[in-house]
Amino acid sequence: MEHLFNAVLALKERGLLPDAVLRILVRRMCASWVTTFECGGDAEKQAFYKKRYFEKLRSSAGATHQADANIQHYEVPTDFFRLMLGPYLKYSCCLFPEPSTSLADAEIAMLHTFLEEHLRLSEILTERGTIRMLDLGCGWGSHGGYVLQNYPGVHVTFLSNSATQQDFIKTQNSTYADRFTNVKDDASTFDDPSFHGAFDVIVSCEMLEHMKNYDMVLKKVSSWLKPDGAMAVQILGNRRFAYDFKTTDWMGKYFFAGGTMP
Repeated sequence: MEHLFNAVLALKERGLLPDAVLRILVRRMCASWVTTFECGGDAEKQAFYKKRYFEKLRSSAGATHQADANIQHYEVPTDFFRLMLGPYLKYSCCLFPEPSTSLADAEIAMLHTFLEEHLRLSEILTERGTIRMLDLGCGWGSHGGYVLQNYPGVHVTFLSNSATQQDFIKTQNSTYADRFTNVKDDASTFDDPSFHGAFDVIVSCEMLEHMKNYDMVLKKVSSWLKPDGAMAVQILGNRRFAYDFKTTDWMGKYFFAGGTMP
């Protein structure tokens, strides 16, 4: 099935197949993956697979294929993403309360929900007066940028390994130059002493899917929080299965090299 799927994709990319054929094959490919992961309904085999996979993650590096991921999308010119994303360039899930909600409003709805309902940023800010926030794996800085605009008492540190994202953040938030810091580095390996115990809050939105060794990464990140600090994480996940994105698959080859479905 995998070889057939790749062959059909090659024809599609050359403009030789209609979308309807590709949709049928995608559905069958997904069904094939589910059948494989279900292990014929054998719960013991499923548990064995998950245990072995978790052990593999714990023995892995913090992340893999970072350079490939940058080539695939994070270093693609920002003007390309302006064509498809909202004004905050939010490169993660948005919230559409109504079918008619615009993309711009859906960005704001999700940012507000994440920061207020999950992190409760206003409560933390009220208690402390001023706080430091780390936007970890920040993309184009949608969360930190929204915070700079709407929460005057917050200093934001943006951490990204993409030069184009850092340039956008610097330009987009120039009005708040005294309230943010840009750090260009790899979140899976970066660990500066100045970060230890430095942050009241850390946010990470759909970045951990690029990680492998969650124990190692989260242990390090937790050391960056103050003793009474808080961290809010948004992550794409599968309720039933955990797996890697293989470089032989379309998603791993062109979009999500080194990715994890936790």
